[in-house]
Amino acid sequence: MKTVAMIFTQEQTRIYGPDGRSLGTAAPYGTGSVRYRDSRGRTTFTTTTMNGVTRFYDSGGHLTATVIGSRRR
Repeated sequence: MKTVAMIFTQEQTRIYGPDGRSLGTAAPYGTGSVRYRDSRGRTTFTTTTMNGVTRFYDSGGHLTATVIGSRRR
């Protein structure tokens, strides 16, 4: 299992891999959304959460997964 560290700052969370290198950032994007960027600043995916349902979208905006509670659909 790989461990990932997350460091929270005011508006942005930097995500580190097990080797200590930055994997990228996560930052709020609109209401209930988070945009994830790689270490080069490119959007890798976005999540939106509403009423306990989290949806994952790829960099092109296409829905790739939905999580309800702790179950993946």
